[in-house]
Amino acid sequence: MVKKYDLGKSSDMRKFSRDLDRDIKEQAKKSMMSQKHEIECPHCQEEVSVPAGKSLCPSCGEEINLTLNFDF
Repeated sequence: MVKKYDLGKSSDMRKFSRDLDRDIKEQAKKSMMSQKHEIECPHCQEEVSVPAGKSLCPSCGEEINLTLNFDF
């Protein structure tokens, strides 16, 4: 649903700014959660590329639980 703002009004400008900030953060989180990340395996210390969440290390086969903490 498309929201309409009257940017001449300060209250609508605040709403627009808040909504824009929220939408940008949601898109950033979604993008980071769908990508693979280069990390060092905590078990074998090999550099591996894994998605967020639980996955297996391709080198040693141990489970890696990559948690992304967003603080913005």
